Amino acid sequence: MAHMISFANGRNEMAYRGEKPWHGLGQELTDGASIDEWREQAGMNWTIRRSKVRYAASPTPALEDFRSVEDRHVLLRSDNLQHLSIVSDSFKIVQPSEVLEFFRDLTEAAGFKMETAGVLHQGRKFWALARIGEESAIVGHDLVRAYLMLATSCDGSIKTSASNVATRLVCENTMRVAMGEKGNSKIQVSHRSVFNADAVKRQLGVCVPAFHRFVADMRELAKRDVSPIEAERYMAGMVEVEDVEKAREVSAFGKMMALFNGQGIGSQLPGVRGTAWGLLNAVTEHVDHHARARSQSNRLDSAWFGDGEETKQRAHDAAMKLAA
Repeated sequence: MAHMISFANGRNEMAYRGEKPWHGLGQELTDGASIDEWREQAGMNWTIRRSKVRYAASPTPALEDFRSVEDRHVLLRSDNLQHLSIVSDSFKIVQPSEVLEFFRDLTEAAGFKMETAGVLHQGRKFWALARIGEESAIVGHDLVRAYLMLATSCDGSIKTSASNVATRLVCENTMRVAMGEKGNSKIQVSHRSVFNADAVKRQLGVCVPAFHRFVADMRELAKRDVSPIEAERYMAGMVEVEDVEKAREVSAFGKMMALFNGQGIGSQLPGVRGTAWGLLNAVTEHVDHHARARSQSNRLDSAWFGDGEETKQRAHDAAMKLAA
């Protein structure tokens, strides 16, 4: 089964700095690598081109029998002519280079450090992730670190999104961080609108205070002990089965309960064991590392942009209700 992290020109289209990612793919870059080096090593040194959609108007067409669909375009990669999607003529393209250029002044002036960047689905999605220089302990030595991610697609599967991300260092679980007091976890730009990088950056002044609010919330979760009955009800909600007895028959329920009850990385730490913080981490660890998937990069795609991301948000919201 092919990885969803793209493979082109003889290598996986992903680069990383520091420790090798849990999925083990990509080219390693040194601290201080330029945005241009990231573009090359992450496989993002190509552009998205438009071409008119044409179709054959007869079963055995001659050249003059091909007709155009005026309001539809094929998007394709400039380097290998890989077909990416068919979109309307109003679809606004965000180029791979724009995602990396977004971080140029943030890394040079604001002290951000690029961590990963890459391409999924042969070019249909691409992202970059940068460390913003903030980390805190939830309890004891259980640290979380703050990141900023910019991701987009050229098939309409996701909007262009800037999001604040927290990573728990002991197990590399990731969680979205709400940008405002009661705000969404993303700043999103529709593909019907032109992506204005400067406008998005102006909204990102909330990144650091948002992370501090997140840490404060997670510390409250670490104070909230949960009973075995509460834990099972919580996990039943994660598999979207109201009846606990029926939820026990779901494989994911049993796996997440096992992670909560001691099998999870860091699950035995004080403040994690038997708490709402432990419940949340059991779900995020399952989504990021154990959920059923065709490949590691398929799991990454789900955890960051798909059903897994939705499950983690549901887990966060449910844990906060327990602590309220």
